[in-house]
Amino acid sequence: MTENIDIVLVHLGVIPKYLYSNIEYLCKTFANKNIKLVTDNEKIKNIKYSNFEYINYSEIDENIELNLSKLKHSRNFRNGFWFKTIERFFYLEEYLSKHNRSIIYLESDVLLFPNFPFSKFQLVKKEIAYPLVSQARGIASCMYIKNSVGINNFCNFIKSSVIIDNSNTDMTLLGNYQIKYPERVYILPTYIESDSFFEGIFDGASIGIYLEGTDPLNYFGISKLKRIYNDHDFKPDKYRYHSEKGLINLIDSKRCIPIYNLHVHSKRKKVFKTNKKRVQIIFFKKKYRNKRFKIYPKIFFSVCLNFVRKKISSYVSSINVN
Repeated sequence: MTENIDIVLVHLGVIPKYLYSNIEYLCKTFANKNIKLVTDNEKIKNIKYSNFEYINYSEIDENIELNLSKLKHSRNFRNGFWFKTIERFFYLEEYLSKHNRSIIYLESDVLLFPNFPFSKFQLVKKEIAYPLVSQARGIASCMYIKNSVGINNFCNFIKSSVIIDNSNTDMTLLGNYQIKYPERVYILPTYIESDSFFEGIFDGASIGIYLEGTDPLNYFGISKLKRIYNDHDFKPDKYRYHSEKGLINLIDSKRCIPIYNLHVHSKRKKVFKTNKKRVQIIFFKKKYRNKRFKIYPKIFFSVCLNFVRKKISSYVSSINVN
């Protein structure tokens, strides 16, 4: 039964180094699974694993582009970040129109642990499943799609929603979808009290940010450690964590609760080179126990350089206009 669920990633634009590390980790750890990368980028390194397949879709439908063009987000922010996070669902729709089967979709910076409950997902009757960070916002860090019907319905919802509200993001769309269609969506548990079926929890974002730090791109090369977001329902600082045999467990009172995935916002490549003894997460390293941030010098200089370039480009453009 479990062999029927493929692991699919979607990445639009330049393929980052951490994604290559994640693909290698997935291919090794889940050798009996098919690992797929769907992308619009034709320039990809050769990945020599028999269970890996690279799938290129050069562009999405013009009508979809027209719909998304109504969004008010800036296309200059990280090469169209806000648009790509929504466009990826249409790439998933294209993929499932050709390969109509159950999949686990992962965001590129999500670590899937060896104890991931694939067999449990085969018993989920709803069309789609994903975690929430709050009652109004979902997140596709780890997403189960039963078949093409599930993603088709969600993509149709996206197309109508962005016309009604041009401030929508992928997270608000996921949040609104599960509110409007609860019969279609299974909410993956982010804390054990919310679900006993999976006997463990899924990380939307809160645990990964707390244990590994924020994305250093957001703070000029500085990753904030043990960060708590007030607008996230789950508060990871209320619990203890234990790492053993390549897994992480949350300790709640006397219970040891498995965590099935980790959203690695820091994008550190070493995290995806987890060994069988212990995961390489900053939270578990002695030298970082009392620290609140980690500096990434290369990212700091890269962000500063891009900032200066934009300022110069803006200045030159203003001179030319005058």
